[in-house]
Amino acid sequence: MLTAHTVGNKYKEVKNLTVVEIAKLVRKDLKQFNDCKFSVTSDYNTITVYLKDSPLNRLEIYDQSQELGWGGKVIAIEKNFRNKVKEILDQYNFNNSEIMTDYFHVNFYSHFYLDSDLENKYKDQLLSKEAA
Repeated sequence: MLTAHTVGNKYKEVKNLTVVEIAKLVRKDLKQFNDCKFSVTSDYNTITVYLKDSPLNRLEIYDQSQELGWGGKVIAIEKNFRNKVKEILDQYNFNNSEIMTDYFHVNFYSHFYLDSDLENKYKDQLLSKEAA
């Protein structure tokens, strides 16, 4: 995960590319997860990745109340897998933000979401597995 004043290891290669062009590279890199299907979209400053299909082991039950103090259990992308996808996104990015002064300066914003159809596909299996 990028923190303030960091540069991804492939940023120099892509610093003159548009976010749309970088999204194409991200799409290629995600092909290493051949058991998964992704949707990668972009606009002028954001790359969004949706996990559209995957095996059950790429998902987990996450109890957000432990972290947030409210809410309950939700279906989430498995933590290690989520971090690997974020690393792919981060390698093309830089972050020169200054949180203390509310100054944000990044190459692009990135998001990685679980598609609701995939969540619904495995919801009952994950919840019954959790209860067992």
